[in-house]
Amino acid sequence: LSVVALNTRQTLGFNEGKVVHELQDEIPRVELPQYPGGLFTETLFIQDPRQPSLGMRMYSPTKFLEQYSAIDLDQHKLYTHMRYINGIAEGTEELENQLPLNYHMHLLNSIDFNKGCYLGHELTQ
Repeated sequence: LSVVALNTRQTLGFNEGKVVHELQDEIPRVELPQYPGGLFTETLFIQDPRQPSLGMRMYSPTKFLEQYSAIDLDQHKLYTHMRYINGIAEGTEELENQLPLNYHMHLLNSIDFNKGCYLGHELTQ
């Protein structure tokens, strides 16, 4: 997996696999830059643009996790619960054969009506 960090010229290459952690309550403890998507060494922190209550995600190679020992990395159940409460579907398993507008993706910063390029836009114009 290669990830290009926004507002930087660095590329992260996660050769041994991607580690993703959802961090609801940890934004104040990790000093993020002002833009969404902060780069710290080999780790990428991204605030979820869909809903502020979803917190942020951390993408990191496994070998760098020990430097974040103060952060609770086992919040997946809380993250899933918060998504369900806010009506936020994630992934093709939850979206199945629906148009993004059926899941209110336009309310979650997922559709740009000015660009006119999202899955099924020709059906909703």
